[in-house]
Amino acid sequence: MQATVAIFFATGLALPRAEAAPADHPLEATVQLDCDRCSEPGGTVRIDVPLDLRLATEPEAGVSLSLTDANGHTVPFALATATAPAQTVRLRVHSTEAMDRWTIEAPPRPLDTLQLRIESDRPTAATVTVRDARTDAVLAEQLVWRWGLSSQDEVPLPHTTAPLAVSLRWHGPRADRPVGFTGWNRPELALADEVLTLTPARTALTELGTTTTVLPLPRPLPIRALDIEVEGDILTRTVTVRQVASGPHGEDELAATTIRRLRMGATHIDDTTVSLRRPPATDVLQISLDATSGPPLAPTAVHAHIPRRALYVHTGHPGPLVLRGGDAAAIEPTSEVQSALPEMINAEVGTATVGPVGPNPDWVAPEELSGLSAPGTPLDQPDRFTHEAPVTGPAGLVRIPLGRDHLAVLGSTPLGLRLVTPGPDGTLLQVPHLLRRLPVDHAIAEVPTRREEQGRRSRVAIDNPVPGLPLTGLSLHTDAPLFSRELTISHQLEGYLAPVRMASWQGGAAPGALHLELPGGPTGPLVVELDNGDDPPLPLTGVDLQWPAWELIATLPPAGATLLMGRDLPPAEHDLMLLSDQLHRRATAAATAGPPVARTPPPLGGPDKVALWVGLLALVGGLGLLILRLVRGLPLEEPAEHGDGDAEDGHAGDSTPADGEDRDAADRGDGDGDGDGDETAPGA
Repeated sequence: MQATVAIFFATGLALPRAEAAPADHPLEATVQLDCDRCSEPGGTVRIDVPLDLRLATEPEAGVSLSLTDANGHTVPFALATATAPAQTVRLRVHSTEAMDRWTIEAPPRPLDTLQLRIESDRPTAATVTVRDARTDAVLAEQLVWRWGLSSQDEVPLPHTTAPLAVSLRWHGPRADRPVGFTGWNRPELALADEVLTLTPARTALTELGTTTTVLPLPRPLPIRALDIEVEGDILTRTVTVRQVASGPHGEDELAATTIRRLRMGATHIDDTTVSLRRPPATDVLQISLDATSGPPLAPTAVHAHIPRRALYVHTGHPGPLVLRGGDAAAIEPTSEVQSALPEMINAEVGTATVGPVGPNPDWVAPEELSGLSAPGTPLDQPDRFTHEAPVTGPAGLVRIPLGRDHLAVLGSTPLGLRLVTPGPDGTLLQVPHLLRRLPVDHAIAEVPTRREEQGRRSRVAIDNPVPGLPLTGLSLHTDAPLFSRELTISHQLEGYLAPVRMASWQGGAAPGALHLELPGGPTGPLVVELDNGDDPPLPLTGVDLQWPAWELIATLPPAGATLLMGRDLPPAEHDLMLLSDQLHRRATAAATAGPPVARTPPPLGGPDKVALWVGLLALVGGLGLLILRLVRGLPLEEPAEHGDGDAEDGHAGDSTPADGEDRDAADRGDGDGDGDGDETAPGA
């Protein structure tokens, strides 16, 4: 082994090769070579990689880390990941008549794991004890079991070549067939998973017969499995794990399997670990447990299993070392010393101490290099925005959550907003930003209600706590253990109810809550009508409302910024969208938008006043001309109305000529009164 290490030093593979590029990685940590032999040449030291320096999705080829010494030179390293592929070891096994004790001859290669082959059609469990057959010292003791296709049948051993004595203590019925054994040798060091305990945010019973639990993550992590804690001694449930992306319906299935538990007497079988097909790319997971085959289950905690990673470097480098990485880190090919990883593990002399992870001062964000985050174009037509809110927070990359009052102004899709900062000439410069819908909506718990019983139906009125706030969901709570109801949710508008959705609510064997999404984002009061049939009214213990969670991500300038808001306005368009995935993960600082205030229109200037008066005069003149034309077009007298002639009495309808009219006709020499003025006498 020492000869192998000497060859690597002689060929230069273990020595610094080139200047490093520290600006490629946003985060760094100091590595202290403080073990007893870490400064002596001829060995290797192990460096455990902190979780904050790792990517959410680890590269299959290459590394996302860099290591430099005190002189700034690159330090070659080999990367160890999780568990190395194991090799089988042929075993000679001798059984006893009792069929629960065996002896295994000394194996030809060291044993790291002893695997038992248990075959049974029933749930079977036993405690296995492995001893050194020469000294009778206990090497391992562990519970093994098989239940259907699931099993726990491996017993870790301390890398031994001793002959073994194996015994089983059965819990319940024995296996249906004889137990077999397989030995495994793992040539590389097995790194135990890092376990991160996560707290569920919310669990609700859905109308589909499942309990859905929202599980927030600190950030996207390279998780390989989830261990779900639920209450109960005997259970078998199907479980689905999805990653929740931004938006109301962004979901992607990561696992679908069955979890089991059996705790009776001395038998304890827990198969509640769910392996994920791939690590989640988002920071929110959703766990759905079937509630149709038993009482609803709510996870009390979830343990995320994350494979560890370690670096192996040769000793003798001038320290301290600097380990760099982070979410935006560049992917580089592995060092040539990667091929010597088994030898480097066997030559390990100690573990280095890694300090806290912090920002890399030499790193420059890509949005700053390209100028995508600096204030840019002056805002066109700022009068279109009806409200404004001051933004306070540290200068730099921040998250700006939108509150209930902001959404009441903006509506369910808050596109009509701009982030501005004052320019040198008094104009408002637009600050580039990203608008992001968060995966988990906000909740308003214990909303006051007014209930009225109307025959077979219960009518529950729910006021919107913030008028104009769009609502995305509603949760109904009850302590009733068993029931079946049909319900309708309506939006109270002026003078009538607009149905929003209908649903069926089936109660389980434990108190639960029904969560319903509200399409369209109603902004006014809601009315829930429950059809009780011939049963007593269903008791409700509480009502919760949900409203959409939105946030802005931007680089605040030192001069501060103001949020302008309005409705029915086009969205902002910034090239910052090209870096959206990075910015969502790197934005950790928080800023606050104050309450919205109605904006006062600016006073008119001289040219604007002249234009306004010219327009008013033109309007008044046009109205005057129109009125004059209408007056001239009216007739001076109304035309006389003539009735139909009457042949029998000689009257023209009901109209009788006045005496004056007859005299006028006689004076004109027209005795017949027809007004035609004939001058020829009768008989001429």
